[in-house]
Amino acid sequence: MLKLLKDMKNKPSKNTPHKRNLETMTLLISDSRFQNIILEIRNHLGIPTGGFSKNSKARKWYEKIETESDKTLESRPLIFLEMKTRRNFKQEKISKKMANKQLNLIYEKAPLNYLHNRTLFIIDKFHLPTNFENYIRIYIISGKISAPYSNYSIGPYPPGKSLIEIGHVPIKIYSRLTQKEINELKRLIDGFKEKLPKYKSIKNIDRNLKIEDWYENKERVDEAKRSTYRMSNSEIAKNLLRNSRDGKKIYDIQRDLKKTREERFKFGK
Repeated sequence: MLKLLKDMKNKPSKNTPHKRNLETMTLLISDSRFQNIILEIRNHLGIPTGGFSKNSKARKWYEKIETESDKTLESRPLIFLEMKTRRNFKQEKISKKMANKQLNLIYEKAPLNYLHNRTLFIIDKFHLPTNFENYIRIYIISGKISAPYSNYSIGPYPPGKSLIEIGHVPIKIYSRLTQKEINELKRLIDGFKEKLPKYKSIKNIDRNLKIEDWYENKERVDEAKRSTYRMSNSEIAKNLLRNSRDGKKIYDIQRDLKKTREERFKFGK
């Protein structure tokens, strides 16, 4: 968060997502309703009217409210209120909606939670894409006007895991993309191709699974002779492939199914 608190001196390029987002942010800041909310937040958190003019002061303030937030969340009165609210919900004295509302109010006693919740309130009230969240927070703290450079994001990923282990690429799209942005995103997605699973179609899977079942359970009952016997591959082929001469195919089909399982589910790897 504090890393973002720096002057944005470079002017945005002509007609880029960053320029359009910066225009939206500038328009938002000119709205008196927005400014009234900002004033309320700054007053509550002890931020100067125009925000902190120096990063060093903003950093010192942030460290202070971080410590205050930890102490508040660990305080006995807050823990008691949290336990009481959860107990009331469990005993059906209050609804889930009311319990969540009360818990939010309790957690908002921590300054960092208050800042987070009020920023989300602004996002919701002014119908902004959620990628504006950090930039609204920057404005609250420093008074600096900045905006998202793109309207999509890739990630984040769980720490210490490769993309192959995660098994998916998290992509967020915040607003309608231009064709240029779509092309950029496609190039990025293409870069992940080799790191993600690729599944080939399995032809006749239902029929083949039935063949496998019959192959593995060949014992049958001859009602007329009142005895059991083992069905041959040719007999299975006659029933399921409509051709008794396809007995070898029965063996091949069940073998290929086993091979496909090994490859797809990576057993032993």
